[in-house]
Amino acid sequence: MKKIILLLVFFSSLMGKIIAQEKVNISIKANFDTCSVKKYKKEKPEKRSGFDQLTLKIPYGDFLISNLKDAEDLKGGIIEKVELVYTQYPRENDFSELNQKRMAMLYFAAPNAFSSYMTKWKLVAQTGCHSESEASGYFHGFVITYRKAPSMESAMEEGEYIKRLADGREVIRDSTVIKILNRSLNWKNMVVVGDFTGSMSPYIGQLLCWYSLKLKVEKEKDKVKNFVFFNDGDMKPDAEKRTGATGGIYDCAATNYDTVINCAVKTIKAGYGGDAPENNVEALLFAQKKYTDAKEFILVADNWANMRDYELISSVKKPVHVILCGVTTEPNLQYIELAYKTKGSIHTMEEDLNDLFKKGEGQTFDLMGNRYRVYNGKIIRVGPIPVKS
Repeated sequence: MKKIILLLVFFSSLMGKIIAQEKVNISIKANFDTCSVKKYKKEKPEKRSGFDQLTLKIPYGDFLISNLKDAEDLKGGIIEKVELVYTQYPRENDFSELNQKRMAMLYFAAPNAFSSYMTKWKLVAQTGCHSESEASGYFHGFVITYRKAPSMESAMEEGEYIKRLADGREVIRDSTVIKILNRSLNWKNMVVVGDFTGSMSPYIGQLLCWYSLKLKVEKEKDKVKNFVFFNDGDMKPDAEKRTGATGGIYDCAATNYDTVINCAVKTIKAGYGGDAPENNVEALLFAQKKYTDAKEFILVADNWANMRDYELISSVKKPVHVILCGVTTEPNLQYIELAYKTKGSIHTMEEDLNDLFKKGEGQTFDLMGNRYRVYNGKIIRVGPIPVKS
């Protein structure tokens, strides 16, 4: 399977059906994995918290999306993967221009699909067709794996989930956070900073369960001193959010389980995040200012949500140990850099990088099947770990 770069610079009046006969200048860049199949069959999506699949259909030989209204479901959400499926018939034809038009339509329908480097792209050519009538019966269009933007309803449900968990009426089905915390017994005098936006409640639920168990162990119960939870601005409209002053931050002392649960539920019900970026660094700086005796911070973060205030990480002066939740293919570079620049560490369900800060200029390291390098003081992804021959 080879990689290509598709760069669209598309001047057109064809978009007149959507935008009153105006000419449109679009510049899109996306890295595609390419593959060919005789006939595309949509795979049943893996069941994961908050993620779903959406199909946008396009008739054979056309570029207009038939069920355009369904794309509204993607608004404000996180796009994990986009597959563009087409039929290579007639075999000798070049379908690049037609696929460019299809990409342009997707851009207008769901521009947020193009806003994150984390989004994976796949171009699927169907090659088993022998006639136009047969091709017309094949699927053409986009298959999109995504997570819906949070809503008031989802926030209320997550708050109820936390309550059910506290009452023992809910069973934890994912153990990412618990496994990481149990592996990291050397952390002391901690302030735990937790992302309470989007679909993070299963992970925060694990954090709270882990904490309740530690309270019962005399030598462990004093390791966590305080909790800081953030929801990216309560109900503040996205347009009004400002770097470093977004708000929606709540904290409590780790004195007893009820206190922490109440703080958690209050954070969730006060807001649900809105757009994808979150105010992680603002919450860390809040903790740094208020809890001056803390030795280190534990950040429970959503791998799919970038930091709204990434530019402020140089102000964080204590080690940040990042627990990354929802990692499916590769860790978010922003969180790797946060751990690196604060002399902290990065943790996924399977792996720990405890000595990341020791890496010097030009040195490489591996994480989750990917190779990274320190380049000009930043972390860059080199590519997949090379296969030894």
